[in-house]
Amino acid sequence: MNRAGLSDRDLVIFGCGYLGCTLAETAAKLGLHVHAVTRNPETARRLRRSGIAVFEGFLEDDGWHSAVPSAPACAVNCVGSFDRTVEGYHRSYVGGMESIARWSLNGAPGVLVYTSSTGVYGSASGDVDEETEPGPLSEKSRILFEAERMVVDGGLAGRWFILRLSGLYGPGRHQLLDRVRSGDSGLSREVDRRMNILHRNDACRAILDCLDAAPEIASQIFNVTSDVAANRREMIRWLSGHVHPDINENAAPVIVCDRTVPDRVVSNRRIREVLGWRPRYPDYQAGYKAILNGVRS
Repeated sequence: MNRAGLSDRDLVIFGCGYLGCTLAETAAKLGLHVHAVTRNPETARRLRRSGIAVFEGFLEDDGWHSAVPSAPACAVNCVGSFDRTVEGYHRSYVGGMESIARWSLNGAPGVLVYTSSTGVYGSASGDVDEETEPGPLSEKSRILFEAERMVVDGGLAGRWFILRLSGLYGPGRHQLLDRVRSGDSGLSREVDRRMNILHRNDACRAILDCLDAAPEIASQIFNVTSDVAANRREMIRWLSGHVHPDINENAAPVIVCDRTVPDRVVSNRRIREVLGWRPRYPDYQAGYKAILNGVRS
């Protein structure tokens, strides 16, 4: 997709972890003026080496407000949790969004993208789209949903997009592959279910598609996931066959069923139809072949 319309625009990125760092570097190459807010010193050094303006600190604090442009054309909140506790989630997602709300009072961005999670569907199973009513939510999922409502109701931008991302994987993040490589015996206790996953680079492209969306496209929520939900049993067998081809397929771990874990297929139809987004890695085979072959895209 031609990104000429994004060139020379100011972009503020809140949270430069696994996804945000890639987004920042990609956007800079496209000619955007990127300003990053990150709490990670190593990431800050990496981005500065790429010529990106960086504020090193916590999103939930207000110290960054004067360090980034007011009323930028684009802003993306892809912050990750401070830690895995409920308090860490609230601090990063709700506290971070509250800080963005205070900053936006001095000039709201033209477009704001917030990367949420398909975890906001809670225990909902079966076919899931953006209209699906969630099942009971965990404390962490309720926090993610609360942050979404702050975007929808808060007037934080001229236009907003909420991207509910499925499980991210890609270069440098492939825990299941690492477990298969190591022969992790715990795989025998894995739950058999369908997995909705998304390659990091496809997530990055979805964000850019939102930032580059035609003016007539209204604020809305999109699910972002690959085209095919992966069966976990088949996925582990497939990875085992590529990593340990000398092991008989029948010797692969037996995976148990646990119906307390949501078994769902998340639809990406809305973002495909509205924005024309298409995943470069439509299924796990395509994504993991690229990882196994050491492809960098």
